[in-house]
Amino acid sequence: MNLWQSRLAKKMVLVLLALLLLVVSLTAFLSYRIVTGRLNHEVANANMELLRQIDQKLKLIMEELDRSAIRLLKHEEVRKFFDMDMEEGERQANKRLIEALLNDMMQRSDYVFSVDLYSYVKKQKISANSNTAEDVPENFGWIEQFYAADGFQSWYPTRKLTLDVANFPVYQDVITSVRTYPLLHSPGYRRGAIAVSVKQEALYGLVQELDRYPAPELSFVIDRTGQVILHPDYRTVGKNMGEVPYIARLLQSGSDGFFTADVGDARSSIFHFGSEYTGWSIIRVVPAVELNKPLVHIRNMLLAVSVMLFCAAALAAVFVSRWTFKPVNRFIASMSRKLKAHHLRGFDGRYSDEFVYFETMMQDVLSDSEKLQKQIKESKPFMKWRLLMNILTNDLAGYRNMDAYMELVGIRLYDGCFVVMSIQLDNQHEIKSARDLHLYAYALCNIAEEIVGAEHRGAAMEWEDGRCAVIVSFEDAEDEAKLAIRAVAVADMIKRSVRDYLRRTVTIGIGGIVYSVPDISLSYKQSLEALKYRLITGGNTVITADDILDMHNAEYTKLFAMMDGIVDSLKLPDAAKLRSLTAQWFDAFGKYGVPPDTIKHMVVQLLMRAAVTAEELGAKRDNREKPDGSPSIGEMLGRCERLEQIRDMADATLGEYVERIAARRFNRDRNEWMDAVIDFVRNHYALSDLSLHYIADEFHVSVSHLSRLFKEYTGDNFIDYLTELRVGKAKELLAESNWKIRDIAERVGYTHDTSFTRIFKKFTGLTPSEYREREWAKRSPLRLAQKK
Repeated sequence: MNLWQSRLAKKMVLVLLALLLLVVSLTAFLSYRIVTGRLNHEVANANMELLRQIDQKLKLIMEELDRSAIRLLKHEEVRKFFDMDMEEGERQANKRLIEALLNDMMQRSDYVFSVDLYSYVKKQKISANSNTAEDVPENFGWIEQFYAADGFQSWYPTRKLTLDVANFPVYQDVITSVRTYPLLHSPGYRRGAIAVSVKQEALYGLVQELDRYPAPELSFVIDRTGQVILHPDYRTVGKNMGEVPYIARLLQSGSDGFFTADVGDARSSIFHFGSEYTGWSIIRVVPAVELNKPLVHIRNMLLAVSVMLFCAAALAAVFVSRWTFKPVNRFIASMSRKLKAHHLRGFDGRYSDEFVYFETMMQDVLSDSEKLQKQIKESKPFMKWRLLMNILTNDLAGYRNMDAYMELVGIRLYDGCFVVMSIQLDNQHEIKSARDLHLYAYALCNIAEEIVGAEHRGAAMEWEDGRCAVIVSFEDAEDEAKLAIRAVAVADMIKRSVRDYLRRTVTIGIGGIVYSVPDISLSYKQSLEALKYRLITGGNTVITADDILDMHNAEYTKLFAMMDGIVDSLKLPDAAKLRSLTAQWFDAFGKYGVPPDTIKHMVVQLLMRAAVTAEELGAKRDNREKPDGSPSIGEMLGRCERLEQIRDMADATLGEYVERIAARRFNRDRNEWMDAVIDFVRNHYALSDLSLHYIADEFHVSVSHLSRLFKEYTGDNFIDYLTELRVGKAKELLAESNWKIRDIAERVGYTHDTSFTRIFKKFTGLTPSEYREREWAKRSPLRLAQKK
């Protein structure tokens, strides 16, 4: 035995060491992946945020320069230069004033190199920087480029201005912003333009202020074509890098982000961000070596920690195993001796050693245990049914510990108050087979247990002939009248759930309240007696034991008939008739001497029926409208001390249902009325004087009320709706007929063809003639040729 135990211990130690190595290695690998992934994510976010800050800074400067240019164009002297013909003396004076304004703009900003005004009409130019060579055409190439350009403002990439400051060529790299004059003139019709040339090195200084990372990181700016706008190397400024592989990939991506590519001889990460204001791309190139420096330190640190952890774990495993396996071996030896002594589990030559023998015996024990658990689980429904049957019939002689039996089969009841309900499926002759009847009864028991378990405790069982018995237990021993009301409420919920989910109706008999388990059989008998009265009350009803005593009384029959009349008036809905019938009903309570508890019970039945009627008519009350902690119907009735208070509560509740039902029907009538208005507009759109006033007079409503309803119903105001309808009809006539434009305009409600043409072009982007030519060209090239 000692040799076998020694081999087992050695195997277990080796397995434990292998597991420790695997755990430590896996932990180190996952830690490295998580930390490096997080670090890469933070580095990427930091670089992208840097590019966003650069873009924001450049945007602020450029927007400020653009606003300065706009303010300058609004000066009276500038407008005279572009718009007025002046005498030579006045023109020279005005030019000096404009040059002063331009110089003032240059002095206010360290970024502006020059400001130029050019009049396309007069072919004249005014410049603020006298250092710019006037005889170099390239310095003012923007004049012709901008004349035919789209838009009202354009940024031109970096270009070199030739300066007239020395005998040899001197250049200044500038970026030029050109804005049209007037501000909203169309391309090709401009009277002039203002050009603000910004120093390239000044703008790149902004990039350097934010990008404080040391080399070899590189940040620069290019335009949509790949031309370099800003770059730390002045020799690269103005060149086109569109053919460089990583720049070409960046231009094709069309979105912000980063990727990895070869830049020169080094693998680098390329971060790029597109500026919405200028359309430029801000690029940052970071070599992979720089990004991986922190990762190398982390990897080395994790490797060292992993080695130390494995060594410590290995030493601990060796020492702990020597202490742990001693009681394990002792336990195996003890259990083996006990199993050998069993007359059915003898040790023989079939087993190689005690451990294999012990393992086989334990498997047999576990298998027997599983079989036993399976048998108990399969027999639980029958055991539950048997126990409930004995409780209902008061056959409890064989149960010494009732709580243990109920816990075993899953029955949970409060100690104190009990009531039994007997539930019978209505119209059982419609159920095709006994098996279907059994399935309905089974589903009915599940629904009953779910509803009872929501607020109370209970259990349900199936009897023969589709009948079920439900035991309900209440936690608090309250007044019997309150408990009876709660029982009726539970029964109504069961009845409604069966109707909603099983599409069938049931009759429920409720017994009296009892206070001990042996007395449950008495409540069960009362529920069966109550259930018999379904022959009188009909199906789909709840009958209590208290109802049986007075059900034969003619006065009570009249009261139930009056209740039916109240529910019928609620369906109309007729508020006046409802109040009158309710008043007569409550007067009858005093006249017939109805006990107070019965009055409350009948009021609960009335309000429950009213709620069901309102739900059937689509006026169900939203539970979200009911504030938290609001009292239930039973609690509200319990607070009433006089019959007038109960009557006021019932009137208020019924009145609310009347308002909801009336509002539901009003919305339906309003929709029908608006359909008639829409039909009127579609049939009379050709009237030139068709308007909201015209329709309001036609339908006898106010203009404001009609406008509000029209907007709510269609989602558009009346003018937009009518215009869209007329344009749609005009498009059909243009495409399908040879009528003149004037005739079509009159046909769709326009007295002037010019107004019709303007509105048609606003909606379609084409004139009526252009639209007709396009449609005819699609349908028949021959018709287009005939028209020409």
